[in-house]
Amino acid sequence: MLCETIDGTVARHLSIWKERTRDMKKNAFIRKTVVLFLTIISVLGLQLISVNAKSPVSSIDKKVYMAIYSAPQSAFGKTIYIENSIEGKEPTGLKNSNPDVVEVLNKGSYGLTVNVKKAGTSTISFKYAGKKLSTTIVAYNWKNPCKSFKVGNKNFTSKFNKSRIYNWNKQKKQWKAKISLRANKGWKLKKIQYLYDGVKTTVKNNSVVTFKGDCTGSSLSALFVQDKTGIQTWVELGYSQMDYPSQNVYIRG
Repeated sequence: MLCETIDGTVARHLSIWKERTRDMKKNAFIRKTVVLFLTIISVLGLQLISVNAKSPVSSIDKKVYMAIYSAPQSAFGKTIYIENSIEGKEPTGLKNSNPDVVEVLNKGSYGLTVNVKKAGTSTISFKYAGKKLSTTIVAYNWKNPCKSFKVGNKNFTSKFNKSRIYNWNKQKKQWKAKISLRANKGWKLKKIQYLYDGVKTTVKNNSVVTFKGDCTGSSLSALFVQDKTGIQTWVELGYSQMDYPSQNVYIRG
């Protein structure tokens, strides 16, 4: 009877030991599986980070509009910048579809400097850092798109007859005034922006704007789009304390 009791006890302990051994193996397997899963997730995460950490792709504006002015200062060119440019890389294999309209004055890692000879369209294509880029330049004869460009009690409309930019200089005080802009027939006013200290802010027509003539100056720009051709042009009023006569600026664009 005693032997049977001992044998039964040993059998129970042996059964418990086997069960615990199975549980330990099972837990060890689960732990290994979890570790393997976490390792895979970690590696995939590092790969995703590596992909996201790649340098941004270089690009250039698909279409650029350039005005032709009647003034002799219109010889100034325009720089078309490459977004996410790479130092040491330059455009190669440059092709100009219409050299009678556009001439390339210079090129570099920054982009292209071009000038227009007459109204028309030309596409400039080239390779940059292993990628093919192209920009279409639309040259047009300047015509004032503003029917009205008023700020406070001052009317600047005629100032844009010669060019799209007019700088009102020797303005040392802040000027808070209501703006009122209207487009000429055949044009639409699309957007108005205020610039100060490098920050652009979209403002509403017939709202009040505070012009500042300190070191950096400020400006009010309006985007007009021609109905028939889709030509886009920015008209800009500069406000500055610079000790120069107020004048038109003959910059393309």
